[in-house]
This record gives sequence, structure tokens and C-alpha cells, in this order.
Amino acid sequence: MQKDLSDKNLDTGSDEKLADYRNLLADSDIDAIENIIGDLGTLLVQKKANLYKETVAEINELVAKVGFSNIYSFLELAVELGLIDKPQDKSKKSISPRYIDPENAKNTWAGRGKKPLWLNQALANGATLADFDTLADGENSQRRVVEPRYIDPDNPANTWAGRGKKPLWVKEYLEQGFSLEDLKVKPKDESENDSQDEAVE
Repeated sequence: MQKDLSDKNLDTGSDEKLADYRNLLADSDIDAIENIIGDLGTLLVQKKANLYKETVAEINELVAKVGFSNIYSFLELAVELGLIDKPQDKSKKSISPRYIDPENAKNTWAGRGKKPLWLNQALANGATLADFDTLADGENSQRRVVEPRYIDPDNPANTWAGRGKKPLWVKEYLEQGFSLEDLKVKPKDESENDSQDEAVE
């Protein structure tokens, strides 16, 4: 049984009024109370919308009295004169993708978070991050590119500059008894000498 709330003064603000609402709804079933709550929510939205419309109309009247065609031109001048602060753009700054798949430009990654599947698959097939790096040529980069100091002997795509947390592959090698010295990237002439030594043997 739904109670009629229209004949009651629904002014809030006291414990007595709250008790009145409870008494009024005491015999109502859950569906009826949910319907009333929905109706009250709709009424609240309408009341707020009307208040906003009235407020905007009042502001537009005041703005017109001082010679502005609309509130936006008034606000622009107020910002220029330093009377109010310019509203801050609260939208998130988009991050440009750093890595792009040359075969499908829709496949991008900003270099943050988990690597996407397409990139993991390419790395597993022998590609390196540099193959997809849009900053590799340094044209767009204002930050210094740090050369890797350590390389995974089993998967050369895994590198580490020696900064920040150790990657999992480094930790695994260290647990197996290797040292960081074993994982160091060898200068090109050293690695060429090693390959020549192997060929001689």
C-alpha cells in the first residue's frame, strides 16, 4: 500500500520530521518505498534543474545590463582583467604512444603499464623494443635516452639500464648464482673479439 506524501509538509531538518516520514512509510512494502524514493529522486532532479535555469536567467540579465551578449564573453573579460581565475582543464592529458607497430598503426603503447599482446608477440618472435620506438631517432624526444647496461643472454630484447627496480629476469639470474657483471652489455669491439675467438677455436 503506497502512502500519499503530497498532503504532508515534507520539510526536512528535524528528528521530528524524520519520525513523521518513518510513521508515514511504516506500513509500506519495499516496492512502494522504492517507488517513492524514485519519485523523490525525479523530483529532486527537476527542482535542481529549475533552480539552475532560474540562476542562469538571473545571471544573463545582470550580464546584459552591463553590455554583454552572453555570460561567456563576460567571463572571458573577467579572466583577462584578473577578476577570476581561468578554469583549469580537468581532463587527463593524453599520453602520446611511444611504441607503434609498423605493420598496424592502430597498435600502440605509451610505454607504461603492461606491454600489449601485439608487442609481446613481436618480442617473442625476435623483435626489439627499438623496432617500435617512435623516439629511437631522438627527433621528438627531449629526454636523454639511457643505454642499457645489462642484457638477458637468453633474450636480448630484455635489457635494463641499472636504474630503478631490478626486472624479474635479472632477479632470476641472480638467484641462479650469476652476478650483475655476467649480465653487463659488452662494448661492440669486445663482443666482436669474442665472436672471432669462438671462430678460431
